[in-house]
Amino acid sequence: MQVALAGRTAQIVGPDGPIGRAIAAALCANGADLVTAPEPANILVVDARAGVAADAVVQRARDGASVMSEAGWGRIVLIVDVAGVVPVRNEMNASLTATALMQATRVLAMEFGGYGVLVNAVAAGPLQDEPRAARTASHVPLGRAPRPEDVANAVLFLIDPDNSYTTGHVLSVDGGWSAGFTRDF
Repeated sequence: MQVALAGRTAQIVGPDGPIGRAIAAALCANGADLVTAPEPANILVVDARAGVAADAVVQRARDGASVMSEAGWGRIVLIVDVAGVVPVRNEMNASLTATALMQATRVLAMEFGGYGVLVNAVAAGPLQDEPRAARTASHVPLGRAPRPEDVANAVLFLIDPDNSYTTGHVLSVDGGWSAGFTRDF
């Protein structure tokens, strides 16, 4: 996927994993310059899937949005667990945290939308090598776990400067898992 990110600065926060690396590669391939904290960025991606405290994620997003609002343009994308869309048995903490972050996405979108900052989330299903992937594989209409590049492409869509009217949205990248179970009973 190609979007025009030349002249934009981007920061990725969260654990160094396959999703973060795929997003970093996609941002660089599309012309964004990656920066590290405390440098200001006009694109912020926070990977909040790996047990990151929700309040820390919200504070990081709010801090980024405050800086972006002064410039009049910004994009924030939270990567959350798809367990916030449809709860997963025996994974209450993941479900509750992801649900809270999805609501925070909407609240931040309302708070900063008037300043040119769009805030969205990507609800990602478990990657192939993650423990839950084996349990959910039979329920995914597309028949496979998401690749890190699938998540990166969703992020590119949400941060695209031409995408100027999508905010407060949670985009599920789960192969249709949250649409309903496909297993025959």
